[in-house]
Amino acid sequence: MGLDPRRAAQFKFEVEDRLRRYYQNPGRPVRFVIGLAHRATLARTGLPDVLDWPALAGYVATIRDVGSDLAALPRERDTKQYLERVVAEAIDAEFAAYVVLPAISPAALERWLVPDGPALRGVMHVLVRHRERGWILTNPFNPSTKRLMSAKVKDLAATSATVGTTEYFYLRWWDTRREKYAYAYRELNRQTYVLERGQDGLWRVLDNLRAAPRATPSNRRVRQPERVEGTVARDDDDR
Repeated sequence: MGLDPRRAAQFKFEVEDRLRRYYQNPGRPVRFVIGLAHRATLARTGLPDVLDWPALAGYVATIRDVGSDLAALPRERDTKQYLERVVAEAIDAEFAAYVVLPAISPAALERWLVPDGPALRGVMHVLVRHRERGWILTNPFNPSTKRLMSAKVKDLAATSATVGTTEYFYLRWWDTRREKYAYAYRELNRQTYVLERGQDGLWRVLDNLRAAPRATPSNRRVRQPERVEGTVARDDDDR
């Protein structure tokens, strides 16, 4: 099948772009890698130019069994982009866990946080305490939100990495028992995420080194939580 040169170039770009995005997405290691090559380049790749190979605009699909081939590992730049995305997904998962309270689902967090790691235990601590208090974020017109402002890999090794972030969290907790807002957490801060590569080849957040708030609770420009009989006092590490 023939295509004019401009359409052929567009076809090549779209196929390679979709393949690249697929292989760079988080997930389990792949056994086979699909690529696109022009007939004229097959000899340089060590593949025979077989005339009856299915082709479009002179391009043929190639499949490579990478197995444990180290050459198939992503480049450092691609790995850093992947790690930054893992952190972004972990932040999204943490916020989503707060939103679904009083329900708690550790499995949803374990996709991005190391099971039983310090980061996961920290989030679970906040979830359990807020469920005991009857605090939620889903009352009508609740303005709670979060935003990842920046993320950058600081250190990268074979099985560990650290990513620094600047992020904004605004969590306005509603007390379902007293039917009024109990506490507002509103911070723009810098954090350091420690990541670990598991035996399954996937990277997850092991720990979240969160800096102390810029101001003590008594000096923040938000109303402090009221003491409610039967509840515990707020911890400084509460979101």
